[in-house]
Amino acid sequence: MHILQRQPIDVESTLASLTLAEKISLLSGSDFWNSQAISSHGISSVKCTDGPNGARGGRFFNPVPALCIPCGTGLGATWNPDLLYSAGQLLSRECDAKGAHVWLGPTVNLVRGPLNGRGFESFSEDPHLSGVLATAIINGVQSRGTAAALKHFVANDQETAKMSTDICMSERALREVYLKPFQMAVRDAKPKIVMSSYNKVNGVHVSESRKLLKDVLRSTAHMVAPMHSMRAWILRCQVPQDIALTRPWWQSFQASSVFQGISDQLPSNANVYFEPGVFGHVLLPYFTGDHVTDENGLPGVSISFFNEPESAWQTRKPFDQQSIPDTTYQLMDYDHPERGGTFYMSMTAYYKPDVEGTYEFGLASYGVSRLYIDEHLVIDNATSQTHAGMFFGHGSREERGTYDMKAGKTYRLRVEAGSASTSITTGGSFIPIPGGACRLGGCLKLDPEEGIRRAVTVAKKCKHTFVIVGLNADFEKEGKDRESMSLPPHVDDLVSAVLKAQPNAIVVTQAGNPIEIPWRHKAKTILHSWYGGNEAGNAVADVVFGKVNPSGKLPITFPSRLQDGPTFLSFGSDNGRIYYSEDVFVGHRWFDARGIEPAFEFG
Repeated sequence: MHILQRQPIDVESTLASLTLAEKISLLSGSDFWNSQAISSHGISSVKCTDGPNGARGGRFFNPVPALCIPCGTGLGATWNPDLLYSAGQLLSRECDAKGAHVWLGPTVNLVRGPLNGRGFESFSEDPHLSGVLATAIINGVQSRGTAAALKHFVANDQETAKMSTDICMSERALREVYLKPFQMAVRDAKPKIVMSSYNKVNGVHVSESRKLLKDVLRSTAHMVAPMHSMRAWILRCQVPQDIALTRPWWQSFQASSVFQGISDQLPSNANVYFEPGVFGHVLLPYFTGDHVTDENGLPGVSISFFNEPESAWQTRKPFDQQSIPDTTYQLMDYDHPERGGTFYMSMTAYYKPDVEGTYEFGLASYGVSRLYIDEHLVIDNATSQTHAGMFFGHGSREERGTYDMKAGKTYRLRVEAGSASTSITTGGSFIPIPGGACRLGGCLKLDPEEGIRRAVTVAKKCKHTFVIVGLNADFEKEGKDRESMSLPPHVDDLVSAVLKAQPNAIVVTQAGNPIEIPWRHKAKTILHSWYGGNEAGNAVADVVFGKVNPSGKLPITFPSRLQDGPTFLSFGSDNGRIYYSEDVFVGHRWFDARGIEPAFEFG
């Protein structure tokens, strides 16, 4: 484990001894996660790690396992600063395990509206609650010597076009609402770092705004910590921003699903039935080590790297071979001394289905790709490709194909893929993936009407019924905002049908942002569980079996419908601008001021 050795250093004399070139080098990173080191002057590199509900570590490709705690809105629902302080200490220990000095969190941007793709990372729609909880978790993180990076300063409240969008708001809204949680956290927790947002505020990029960085953050809040951003440093000499990491998945130790958590607490002689009902994904679920094995028969996937394409299969030899945990990868930081500028991957997994039927597979990639099952070509994502924004805006859409499978028979899944330079699509983002990326998913094809019918049949014969529905990373993610508050297609039909057959059914919803719940008046029990991290299933089971009181309080308002919320007419960009027309009436203030009855109130 990496241990940071803190050697005494005379900061002023050391800075005075640096050349101009050395000083400039400190304004950028040596790679995606580390600051520049100047060993001749005793200046070590500082390593950052992604947050906010875990510590990713230093690798995107084939990373080490990571602990996953509840998402920001889930933590916000506790309204418990002491609990967040403890969570901060836990995250600091995770950073120690990853050899990281800086935890990139917490996120204190407000949940301005329900469609923000990363709204689940924030604590609340309320600036005061956000500030209190941010203060607590920062103090917990920094109590053990890890630095926290408060983010994203300021108004990073949507994902679409966040690098260029101009946020237009009144001075009152800026200071009373959006700056408030930052002000509280800086004053009461003194975070070592503040990360700036990408967007503009009233015409100027935040990372280049003298008003926001100097007049507001440093002067008004008496902020002395360095600023961190990923914007280019061409204007760094004009504004007081200190660090720009400009150069070049997170897995849990053990995850507990709601089904598993509930099943584990039932008597051993209980009969437990499961029906998928309808699928709630956009992308077909990728295969993990729970479902597939590698070339050695171990849980996981084999991947080999070549400098020659698939057409040279008879003579090519791999320069590297690894086992990875699942059938998705992003080669942001992959390197090898024998790797050429253009290279190729062969990903192999063995799959034994439990149920006979027609299975649907999906393949998306940044770079060309093809899927073979037992050497039969099932998906060709190489002859032609359609750009769809996968992999931080670089990749193709998910191309699909079907294959009939028998239960208990083992099938060989093989994906041949090329690095980013082989891609025949256009598009991209500020995050480079030079090695390309690939994602293979698949599952049994399911007719929604048949799935609902089978779920109703099971519900009728069971004494207790649980319906688990919600969203996932297909809907809530970095780089893209949600299109609606609705649950996935056919999910509302499923819940309504089961409730009609079994009125006492307990409905468990999982989402980080508000969702529309048109059947809420039919359900006697609805348990909203957010994204609970590793222990999500066990936590839900503790609640439904009465071991824990479900005492959370909503940190955000759930509108009855999207049209009732404050951002319905002003969430998307209007020619590169977003007008915060609701002004200071954010979240519950909007509903109170206009007398609108929400589905579920703040608090």
